[in-house]
Amino acid sequence: MMKKKLLGFAVTGCMVAMGIARTSTAGVTVPTKLPLLVSVGCVGSGASDTAGRKHVIVNTTPYPIPAGTLVLWKASDGGAGSLKLTADLAPKAYVDVVEGGATKGYTCTASFSPPPADFAVKSVSHDATKATVVIQNLNPWTVAQASIVRVSTMKCVDVPSKSVDANVPTIPALGEVTVTVPISFDAASEAYVQAVANATASVSESVKGNNIGKSAEAQLCNPK
Repeated sequence: MMKKKLLGFAVTGCMVAMGIARTSTAGVTVPTKLPLLVSVGCVGSGASDTAGRKHVIVNTTPYPIPAGTLVLWKASDGGAGSLKLTADLAPKAYVDVVEGGATKGYTCTASFSPPPADFAVKSVSHDATKATVVIQNLNPWTVAQASIVRVSTMKCVDVPSKSVDANVPTIPALGEVTVTVPISFDAASEAYVQAVANATASVSESVKGNNIGKSAEAQLCNPK
C-alpha cells in the first residue's frame, strides 16, 4: 500500500486494486501515445530496507509539474508502475512510493509525459492595413505545433466586424512568434482588434483560457 501526504497534495492507492493509474511489473499503465518523456529524480531503497520497495520521486526540473500528470517509475529489481499527481509538484518537491513485500536494495528511474502546449496571446497591435500579433507557448517542455490565429476587427459590443485567419508556425517550448496579418481597420466604425490563438483547435493544448488578446483600444470599450 502506498500512502503519502506532503507539500500540499496526497497520493494513495495500491499497485492494482485501488484503481490508481498504476500497475505491477506485468504491465505498466501508460498513455497509448507518449510523444515526449521528461526524466525526474528517483532514489531507491537501501540494501537494509527489506520490508518493501520504497523510493522517492523528485521534481528535478525548474518548473512545477501540473496536477493530473502521470509519473512513471521503474526499479532495477524489476518493479515498475506509475502514479498520478493530485496537485502541482513544485521544483525540488517529492513524493514517496511504497510497496509491501520483501525486496533488496535497488535503484530506480522516473519520468513523465508533459501536458500539451499552452498558447497565449502576448500582445496585439495594428495600423490601418495590418495587425501584429505576438503568440507565446507557455509550456516549458512541449513544442506547440503549427496552428491558426484568427484576427478580427471588433465593435465595442464584442461583435466582430470582419475576420482573417493566418498560419502560425511551430513555437518552441517557452518561445514566442510574431505574426503579421493583413487586415484593414476603419477607425470610424471599428473599435479595436482581437486575436484568438489556435482558433480552429487543431492543436491540443493544456490551458484554453488565455488564447484571446485585444489591442489597447479595447480598454475604452464598455463592455470590454
